[in-house]
Amino acid sequence: MISPLRPRIAVSACLLGEAVRYDGTNKAHHVVTEVLAPHVEWVPVCPEVEAGFGVPRPAIEVVSEDPVRVARVADGEDVTEKLRGAASNLASRLNELGADGQIVKARSPSCGLSDAPRALSGGTGPGLYVGVLLGALPDLPIVDEAGLDDPARLRRFLEAVVSRARQRMSCDVSALDWLAQVLGAE
Repeated sequence: MISPLRPRIAVSACLLGEAVRYDGTNKAHHVVTEVLAPHVEWVPVCPEVEAGFGVPRPAIEVVSEDPVRVARVADGEDVTEKLRGAASNLASRLNELGADGQIVKARSPSCGLSDAPRALSGGTGPGLYVGVLLGALPDLPIVDEAGLDDPARLRRFLEAVVSRARQRMSCDVSALDWLAQVLGAE
């Protein structure tokens, strides 16, 4: 039996299998498309498409840290403000929708949780969208697809998501029962 509890989770559209990446491909992830899909309400997001960059599009990279600046790889054109505007719009939309969590694409200059490469320093950090999202919705549970492959991280993320969903929906479904239905017996 499918639970009446359906957490609302924003997800990088490429992880759902949508061909929105810069090269016109996707990065469909089996936990998103097979494990979670029957149990959640997806809110697909792609900050780069939201910014009007199109598909396919020139690749972008993080070129400075404080503040984060993003530019096209091929010609160095700064696209920070367009991307920041799109990120702010998405964060506002997720707040209005009452999103219970967010799954992002790792290593993305927009969506990387903590591992978006820094072109000049060789370091890593959050992508521009994630930085805006964390500023706007600091309590929103966020995980990247690497976290989906780690059973402990996935469970912690889903526990936080279910807690928010139960509050939003005023639902008395047991969080443990929901997790057992989604993840199976452990």
